[in-house]
Amino acid sequence: MEEETVFYRIIDELCKEKNIEQKMLSFNWIRQLKKDNKIKNIIWYQLDLNSLNACKIAKDKYATYALLHQNNIPIIEHRMIFNPEIREDYYNEEQFNNAVELLYKYKKVIVKANQSAKGKHVFLCCSKDEIINTANELFKIENKENLSVCPYVDIDFEYRAVYLRGEILYIYKKQKPFVVGNGINTIGELISKKFDETTNLSFYSEIDFNKVLENNKKLEIAWKHNLCNGAEPI
Repeated sequence: MEEETVFYRIIDELCKEKNIEQKMLSFNWIRQLKKDNKIKNIIWYQLDLNSLNACKIAKDKYATYALLHQNNIPIIEHRMIFNPEIREDYYNEEQFNNAVELLYKYKKVIVKANQSAKGKHVFLCCSKDEIINTANELFKIENKENLSVCPYVDIDFEYRAVYLRGEILYIYKKQKPFVVGNGINTIGELISKKFDETTNLSFYSEIDFNKVLENNKKLEIAWKHNLCNGAEPI
C-alpha cells in the first residue's frame, strides 16, 4: 500500500468522523474540506495549516536536522554534500571527508537527495567508494544541488503521527518488507508471490534468493520503511 493511499485514507476517516464535507478538485490534486463555513485545502501531502517556511523546512532533510539540533531536540546527525557543478560556492572536499567520518563511526550510511520523498534517490553505502560513486550518480539526476548523508540505523519499525494543536490524532507504524516461509518455495519465489513488479524493493545484500525458507519462518528482506517500497502499515 503506497504512502499516498494511507495518507488519504486517514483524511477520509477524519472527515467522516468529524462530519467534514470533502470535494476533489483539479483532477484530484486538491482536496477541499469544508465545515461551519470554513474551507481548508489539501494539496498532495500539504495540509493548509503551516506557514510556507515550515513546509520548506520539513521538505529539506538537512534543514530539518539543523533546526532540531540547534534547539536540542534529539535527531540523527546529518552531513551535507553540495554539487560542485551547481553550487561551487559551497562545495569543498571536506564535505566528503565528513561523510566518510560517519561511515567509519557507524559502519553504514545513507546517502540521499536532500529533498527526496517516498524513498526515491536513497541509497545504503558501506564504503568510501560507494559514497563517492553514489553522490556522483545522484548529482547527475535532475541536477541535484545537494545531498544529505546520515548513519544507517537498523530499527524494527518507523512511526508516523498526525499531530495537531498539542494532540496526536492518529498514529501508525511501518514494518519493513518481509516474507514468511512455507518449507517449499525459495525466498525468491516467496518474494515474487507477495510483491508485484512495480514494488521497488531495496534488498539486503546478504539474501540468498535460492534458499528455501522454513515453514512459518519470517524473513525481513529489505531495509527501507517506505510503503511504496514494500513496507506495511500496522
